[in-house]
Amino acid sequence: FTPDGSRLLAGDEDGRLWCWELGGPARPTVRTISAAAVNRLVISEDGQTLLTVSGGSRIAVWRLGPMLAGGDRPKPW
Repeated sequence: FTPDGSRLLAGDEDGRLWCWELGGPARPTVRTISAAAVNRLVISEDGQTLLTVSGGSRIAVWRLGPMLAGGDRPKPW
């Protein structure tokens, strides 16, 4: 969940990020963000930044809002 409780995020083994806008449409926003499984998600305290770990070793930092809109690319570490 984002800190404000407005979104639920989940990753899957196909490299997709699922985002449900709570109180919004029932269908989630889905973005493919990795060729490998999304193993971990961490959301910043302000709810604006998302850190993902894919395939056990690839770490990426995202601006959450633009990424969900399809416009942000990660800053890989």
